[in-house]
Amino acid sequence: KKIIRLWIEVFFISLFFLVCLLIAGFAKTIDTKSYFKAIFPICTGANWYITFYICFALLCPLLNKLLKKVNLWIVFAVSITLFALGYIVPKNIAQGPAFIACYLMIYFIRSKNESLCDKYWFNIILTVVGLGLFIGTFILLDNYGLKATDTEYTVTWQVFYGNLPFYIFGFGIFNLFRQMKFKNGVINFISSTSLICYVVHENNLLRSYVRPLVWEELYAKFGHYHLITQSLLFSVALFLACIL
Repeated sequence: KKIIRLWIEVFFISLFFLVCLLIAGFAKTIDTKSYFKAIFPICTGANWYITFYICFALLCPLLNKLLKKVNLWIVFAVSITLFALGYIVPKNIAQGPAFIACYLMIYFIRSKNESLCDKYWFNIILTVVGLGLFIGTFILLDNYGLKATDTEYTVTWQVFYGNLPFYIFGFGIFNLFRQMKFKNGVINFISSTSLICYVVHENNLLRSYVRPLVWEELYAKFGHYHLITQSLLFSVALFLACIL
């Protein structure tokens, strides 16, 4: 039911922006591929995270049955292999191996010693080590220019997706915050809008046709000297629009 509801919500949001852009006079500007993505946002991966999430959610029951029959160290080896693939596969499919690798790694840790996930010191070490490796890898690749410019992606880009340090950091900090007990209506409200903020921000039509026009207009009026301020204001405006 949750998957169906998510599918419907993303579809109507995508369709809403398509109608808005048609009314605004973008009918001749929008290409056929963009029309197709707007009508079938999940199937075409217009919002890649939602597409991968739904596919992975449907895959989980089968994956869980398979994992129960496989040796844990094989699970660990497959997880590391998939993380490694995140560095070499094209960026448009790098998230797939990363999703599965992260799931397998968590399954391995919880199966070997589930209490580790609740140990404060263990998660602190994961967070610090993961962040250190993530920053170190980024600096190394950025400064020494290890870029695969002859393909459709760059190695530098892969620092952000499908790499082990990134997920070590994420796993550690998630467990740290998971153990915090607090009640705050404002935080809960903000959290409830995070998904729609993502769906709107990554909408293919807005990203391809509206966002460039907005940035060009801002640059023409204010120049590049206030780029950070403009970006922050744009993010706040988007967030407020999603709340409303």
